[in-house]
Amino acid sequence: MAAVRCLWCVIAVGALAFVIWAAYQPVGFVSLGCGKGGVLEETGTRPGATCADTTFSALGPWPLIQLGLALALPPIVAAIVMRCWVSWLVVPVILVVAFVGLANWAFFWGLLTLAGVPMAVLSLIIAGAHLGVKALQDSERTRADSTGSLGEILRRA
Repeated sequence: MAAVRCLWCVIAVGALAFVIWAAYQPVGFVSLGCGKGGVLEETGTRPGATCADTTFSALGPWPLIQLGLALALPPIVAAIVMRCWVSWLVVPVILVVAFVGLANWAFFWGLLTLAGVPMAVLSLIIAGAHLGVKALQDSERTRADSTGSLGEILRRA
């Protein structure tokens, strides 16, 4: 189970690394207005911001903090709780996050899709691995608890 917890933490750290990377990208990378007309039409931008400014300097810290929470919180919760049903719940949650990004693809929130789709695939793999590890542990526990094996009967005789 420690490996599953470690994998969830790796996904969360990867999400935070993605947010830090996005903070230093030009805002033209995340805004369709910059790509089409060269004019920054993103809501919440500081006055005088241009398409060449970094996302952090144009939008400020709060959108990036929200992006980081939306991407990193589900795997962090799965790593803390360590229940199979929580691992499986993370997969649709991240898919919803990716869909929200797809619905807002022309703006900053399109980054949710860019990170959310690979995270959903990795989450599906980790949730399956979590189920496999849990089944293996249950099988070993049942095998250790069984008392009617032929070897056990012969040892008692």
